[in-house]
Amino acid sequence: MSYKWKRENWGCELGDNERIIDWSFLAELNFTLAALLTSKGGVLIYSDVGSSGAKLCVTHLQKFASTVNEAAAICVLPDASGLAFILLKGSVLLVPLRCILDVPWGRCDILASDSVSILEVNGVEEGCLCTPTSALCYSGHHSNRPYLIYANKVLLLYFFKTHLFFLFCVLL
Repeated sequence: MSYKWKRENWGCELGDNERIIDWSFLAELNFTLAALLTSKGGVLIYSDVGSSGAKLCVTHLQKFASTVNEAAAICVLPDASGLAFILLKGSVLLVPLRCILDVPWGRCDILASDSVSILEVNGVEEGCLCTPTSALCYSGHHSNRPYLIYANKVLLLYFFKTHLFFLFCVLL
């Protein structure tokens, strides 16, 4: 059995030397949300909810924070209320989804629906080995609050309890 690859036209093209460097998604019955991060700070968000049909939103990190040009990783919060961008020096940019898309969901106690937060991480060393490589967000079993974990090339793990903006790191 084989499958034929079919290119979909989303109405946008990546620029010269621009590529998808990270992506994150949530998928449930009648709900798909995918966020893609490009090497030049572009953000592509694909949503397909119920009978409303598929939609694509194309934006840039500078729309949310004028000093931010690039990020290393992206993660959709587990309740689809926002996106977490892991910046190159380890800080975290939290963006409510309602700042990007006109959606009926995304209300939560964690993120204000109209404000963007940058969580500065102190003590992150410079250099290519400290560049964040991956991010994961999940809801805690007992607290039902989202936790954000990201790692870098030197195997430092950073944990965020997003409702308290609490950070600790573990060296493996």
